[in-house]
Amino acid sequence: MKKKVILAILCPLLAVVVAAAGFGYWYSNNNMQPADSPPPTQPIEEQLESVFPVIPEEQFYARSNRQSAWAFDMTDTEMMLNESHAVVRARVLSAQKTLYVSPYHSLPNTPLKVQVLEVLSGDIKTGTQTIYFPGGAVTAEQYLEQNPSSGAKMGLLELSKNERKKMYIESLCETDFDLKKNAEYVFLLIRNDELDKYFVGDGAYSTFTTGMKNVKSQKELKSTNAGKAKGANKGNIGNGQNKPAQ
Repeated sequence: MKKKVILAILCPLLAVVVAAAGFGYWYSNNNMQPADSPPPTQPIEEQLESVFPVIPEEQFYARSNRQSAWAFDMTDTEMMLNESHAVVRARVLSAQKTLYVSPYHSLPNTPLKVQVLEVLSGDIKTGTQTIYFPGGAVTAEQYLEQNPSSGAKMGLLELSKNERKKMYIESLCETDFDLKKNAEYVFLLIRNDELDKYFVGDGAYSTFTTGMKNVKSQKELKSTNAGKAKGANKGNIGNGQNKPAQ
């Protein structure tokens, strides 16, 4: 009699355990979340890979630190905002080959494919856009075409055509920043009408976290200020209004 009573109690309990285990398996495999669970958070930036391609060290022909002189204090976020034409929150998707966007500008830019999630000011549209981040490594061939005199002095003419296509030249600057793929940033953009392109004016100093802190200086860009960006110009490109001294 006791065995029957024990079995009568255990069987329903066993059924509940099995059912719960089965639901847990189905639940986890269908990626469901409880209604009161917090929404998925943005990936931790340290865990994300760089959006820029990794170039083997042996393929660099030359790497140097570029000394720059700036027209104003780039850590002044209010000033940087006033010199911009658009402010956007965007997710970085990919980087294309670094290039010289104009024959009149000695600094290269790296085209970034981004998903503009929110326009804080300016006329740029949401959705997939290409913006240009200053800096990046160019091939010896690209450098020689853009800077024939200095390229010759560097000995680039002594390289074969194949070597010039495979070897890279990079000029490092304080405005450089290692953007992460799939990470979200707030960019201060400068538009060039003649080229019909938007540039991340001063690189790192024009780039902020979604918490509105500059990635370089850590100074804050108050979200309420993001409506002062001025209209487009036809002047500077690349490193924005702060073209560095050569």
